[in-house]
Amino acid sequence: MPTNVPLLRDAELTLLPWSDVDSLPGVRADIVATSNDPAMVRWTTVPHPYTGSHADEFLATVPDGVERWAYVVDGRYAGSIELRPGDVLGYSTAPWARGRGLTTRALRLVAARAFSRGVKHLELHIAVDNSASRRAAEKAGFTYDCLLSEPVRLRGHEDTLARYVLRAPEEPEPNSTSIAP
Repeated sequence: MPTNVPLLRDAELTLLPWSDVDSLPGVRADIVATSNDPAMVRWTTVPHPYTGSHADEFLATVPDGVERWAYVVDGRYAGSIELRPGDVLGYSTAPWARGRGLTTRALRLVAARAFSRGVKHLELHIAVDNSASRRAAEKAGFTYDCLLSEPVRLRGHEDTLARYVLRAPEEPEPNSTSIAP
């Protein structure tokens, strides 16, 4: 598990490094409930039905090269976000926390961290019909780039994935007024 994953926060949302997630009361039960929610089952590859054993594995293991955080609102697990190899982000939001802009905020926080470390662009791969996820990405500043060539099959559904991209802010070009004499 990466040890240099910092705590990130804004006015309402805390992104807790995954190494500290077990400090959240009820986190295991919240992950199981979130992962069995119909929207999670439809739009993600989480096992279904999702059991306590699945949650234990998820809590204990972060794949190599992945930085993962838990969304925390009012001291409770509200979802997770991770930065994966290739600068691709993935996320999920607990059903009780949806519709509050938390994913948009989490995307902005993780993007700012990634860009401060020199990442040039971030990607999201979202099912075309997953309008809530696409809306969150767009509100965070991600723009539609293209459709990925290979569809994904999830539990009997074949989904075309849209690629969304967020580019790092460009450094301003020096000009005659910004260079000291």
